[in-house]
Amino acid sequence: SERGEKEKGTVSGTNSPFAVVVSCSDMGTAPERIFGCGHGEIASIRVAGNLVDSVVLGSVILAVRRYACPVVVVLGHDACLALNTALSPDEFLIREPAPVIRIAEMLREDAGGPEKNDHDHHDCARSLARAGVARIRDDSFVGERMREGLLRVVPALYLHDAGVVEWLY
Repeated sequence: SERGEKEKGTVSGTNSPFAVVVSCSDMGTAPERIFGCGHGEIASIRVAGNLVDSVVLGSVILAVRRYACPVVVVLGHDACLALNTALSPDEFLIREPAPVIRIAEMLREDAGGPEKNDHDHHDCARSLARAGVARIRDDSFVGERMREGLLRVVPALYLHDAGVVEWLY
């Protein structure tokens, strides 16, 4: 099939992604679908809550170095399961398995702490995307590429109901 041939070309290295997108692992948040891209057009890194830790940062750097992508997007979204979990009261959160609690703690920190529980979910999701961007920009390799004008790192929020991406400048 034509799609199969396109995918084979991508695997063999004839196609190159134009962007690296860090997004959530929730269903319905595949960046290829959100941005209308085909297989191999985006280097996609998916993790609960679009959390940028050292492993995700390393994955971003590998993709930027390998494919010379000029753009990195940290794409949050509304109705995020990981964020909902992180913002749940401690008496509910404590029932989660230890790895989920660790993710929730990291997300709480990036979203502004547990006191953000009463705040707008969208604001927290925006904070998560911005925190991920800050972590990526803090890397010396990324910073150098940005200073040279070879790379932009930007936060965004996908709004499911509207089907639009809000760019967070």
